[in-house]
Amino acid sequence: MTKNNIVKRKYRILGIDPGSRIAGYAVIDSYKNKMDLIDFGTVKLQSDFDGEKLYQLSEFLIKIIESLRPDMIAVEKVFMGKNVLSALKLGQVRGVILLTAQKLGVLQFDYSPNEIKKAISGVGHASKEQVQFMAKQLFRLQETPAVDAADAIAVAVCHASNYAYKKMLSEAENEK
Repeated sequence: MTKNNIVKRKYRILGIDPGSRIAGYAVIDSYKNKMDLIDFGTVKLQSDFDGEKLYQLSEFLIKIIESLRPDMIAVEKVFMGKNVLSALKLGQVRGVILLTAQKLGVLQFDYSPNEIKKAISGVGHASKEQVQFMAKQLFRLQETPAVDAADAIAVAVCHASNYAYKKMLSEAENEK
């Protein structure tokens, strides 16, 4: 299924905004320069123990991947801020996301926060509110999505745009 969809230029993307307490997710179908938002939301990781939170995240991802069958997953890269401990925890979260996707045979891609913001808003340093606004407008949502869900929508949109562009360039090269 995965390779067939990609060859037909239709593919399903699971976008993930990693978080150590709340992670956002969004699933979009992308085809012929069109995107449909299939599902989005957040998962709250509730435990006093990091290992339990990571387990909860993995179990949640397994359910999403098995039920919605994405062809690929796109994840926001960890950026190094002032808090090293936060960056370390986000690295662990990303590791669980990538490992779970790998175990289930889903292609993986990652993008920097600036790439993601630019893809959805046109501005690499867009605010959280701008990302939320653009996610709502792009998919004509009735309500503004939660911050983490909007970020996940932006991750999926970023990958859809980048993947389609790279595929188009590759096909142009092959025609020469």
